[in-house]
Amino acid sequence: MRLIEIGHRLRQARQSLGLTQAHVARASGVSRATLVELENGLVRDLGIAKVLAIADVVGMTLEATPAARRAGRDFLALATKAANVGFRTPVREVDVLRAFLTGTASAKARPHLRRLMEDSPPEVIRGLLDQIAGWSKPGRLSRNVEKLVRELDVDSKRVAAWMKNA
Repeated sequence: MRLIEIGHRLRQARQSLGLTQAHVARASGVSRATLVELENGLVRDLGIAKVLAIADVVGMTLEATPAARRAGRDFLALATKAANVGFRTPVREVDVLRAFLTGTASAKARPHLRRLMEDSPPEVIRGLLDQIAGWSKPGRLSRNVEKLVRELDVDSKRVAAWMKNA
């Protein structure tokens, strides 16, 4: 399970209990900014002790179980592999995810993301957007993709093909 999936579930639990981010952050000993980043899938790395503390406050537990095979394709993993073709230093899944969720790419990830957007079949990008949409607020993903496309100067005709479903 990815950190973004954990953050999404923790947000759902927090909201179902009617707790504010400030309350959960204070009770778990993390900053509100860290909690916001975790819930939005933007945190790059977070120690297990902090995740467990947050989970405890919202009445959840984490357990290690053998990973089940995912139903369908994992488009984030597929897109990350495609983005890394031809590059000596790879970009990580979290960097690809962060770029699509925020609409900005780090200097290190820009060439990889441009390659991904220019060379990948539209089905891969649409699958990636569908997968990420489950972790994003409605409308935010399409705005951030448009922002990312402008930042990377990707051909707008290609973008129109994938944005039909986003």
